[in-house]
Amino acid sequence: MDDKMGLDNIADLFHIVIFGGFPKKMTEIVGENAAAMLLRECSKESFLNALSHPDCKLKPTAEIRALAEQNDYSALFDYCYHVLERVGYPYEKEVVVDNESTYSVKVTKCPHIDFVKKQPIACNVCKGMKLGILEAIYGEPVEIETLKDMAQGDEYCLSVFKKPAKK
Repeated sequence: MDDKMGLDNIADLFHIVIFGGFPKKMTEIVGENAAAMLLRECSKESFLNALSHPDCKLKPTAEIRALAEQNDYSALFDYCYHVLERVGYPYEKEVVVDNESTYSVKVTKCPHIDFVKKQPIACNVCKGMKLGILEAIYGEPVEIETLKDMAQGDEYCLSVFKKPAKK
């Protein structure tokens, strides 16, 4: 097996576990509300830790802060999906800067749709990843509100992020 195929298999397995197995089992063990919170908070902490680790293979926090300072939220949110896209889970999104303190992410093609249609709770993994990236940038929690959700039958997902107030 070549290295790329091995990495693709690992990424595929990761996707199946994180969006399929974990949400289902957590819901069975602790109930839906607790599972949603655990999925969101664990994925957020994982991204925060990864981005602060000196040997992290992701872009350094300074680079993603620069993207945010340039209002390049489209490239910023590619973090959440790019690895999965490379192994056959494509996505499409649009980022709109609503004003100085809020911006929206509209996902029209979800790479996790097969899982989230069966288990909408799995959406909390992506939500946590995005929150982890944003918290790494701003150094404090960021608010997110989900207005539309493909897992709930909407045509697309729409999330609104509110930047922390400037100090």
